[in-house]
Amino acid sequence: MKNILKYGMILCACLLISPSCLAETVIKENVKYNLNDRKMTAVYEEYVGNEAPNEAEYIFPREVSVNGKTYIVNEIASNAVKKLKAKRLVFSDAVNKILVSDLYRFELEVNSNNQSFLVKDNVLYSIDKKTLLKSGKQEGAVKIINGVETIEKKAFANSSLQEITFPRSLKNIQNRIFLNCKKLKKIQIASGNSYMTVVDGAIYSKNKRKLLNAGVVKGTFKLPRITREMEPYAVAENQMVKKVVITGKMKKISKGAFAGCRNLEKVELSSGTKIISENAFMNCPSLRKIKLPDKVQILKRGAFKNCGFTKLIIPKSVKKIEKNALETTIGILKFKGKKVPQIANQEV
Repeated sequence: MKNILKYGMILCACLLISPSCLAETVIKENVKYNLNDRKMTAVYEEYVGNEAPNEAEYIFPREVSVNGKTYIVNEIASNAVKKLKAKRLVFSDAVNKILVSDLYRFELEVNSNNQSFLVKDNVLYSIDKKTLLKSGKQEGAVKIINGVETIEKKAFANSSLQEITFPRSLKNIQNRIFLNCKKLKKIQIASGNSYMTVVDGAIYSKNKRKLLNAGVVKGTFKLPRITREMEPYAVAENQMVKKVVITGKMKKISKGAFAGCRNLEKVELSSGTKIISENAFMNCPSLRKIKLPDKVQILKRGAFKNCGFTKLIIPKSVKKIEKNALETTIGILKFKGKKVPQIANQEV
């Protein structure tokens, strides 16, 4: 009985201090906010008015007053600008989190007293200049400031950017930074960068052993023989690549490596490939042909989900096919070995 009371009291205490219990959603002046009474802060969720303001710039409020209480607006949510028609977005000095997914439509400005962000050439950076967070509207060339070490995922997604130059300080690029950048033609890396290099439009580690991002490759994408691995989603959602040739000693196709490459028609894998990782070729409906090497041992979850094979031959080396690895339309599926490998539910 004592233990029941003890755990009951602990549970009540957790519920009392849970942020979700303290949050309240309100609408004030056509804006939906999520209020936190404990911290006296507010999240700007989205503009919900029937007709968005038509001014040239939209200034996000620094604070909002509700029932005699004043809350500091410190976060701008992902859907905040869906209805906004302004050309320029202005963020207050109080904002320390910007999650907006489509900044690419706007010119950006951050209050000069803001201690979290700064804007240079319409690109949003962390205040210490070490992280490139997101780009605003781009139509030509942009040069990333020196000091930047990391570029966040989807940083330039949907941008009309045509040319970009990375600084010598850059160490890390996260996945899909150029998602749907249809006009991007040229990628350069400043001399002196010891972490990465560009080969035929694709970005590799300095020694070329790892593919970091497919960049601006199109048509036939042939990786150097020295390349032995690739970052997850390295080529994902590239709509310009039609054929991929992987030679050398690459043993593993990384997670989501070619996911969403809807125009990819043919893939030639390294003879030493052993693992096709999760969602590696998911949503490649034009992929009609791929020869799996005789050393492949496992097709992981969703590996070929929603591909367009007319025929697929599974070599006898394959020991396991995980869930939905072959959830696709296959005209002919053939197993070369005498024993069918362990196969999870495919939901074909």
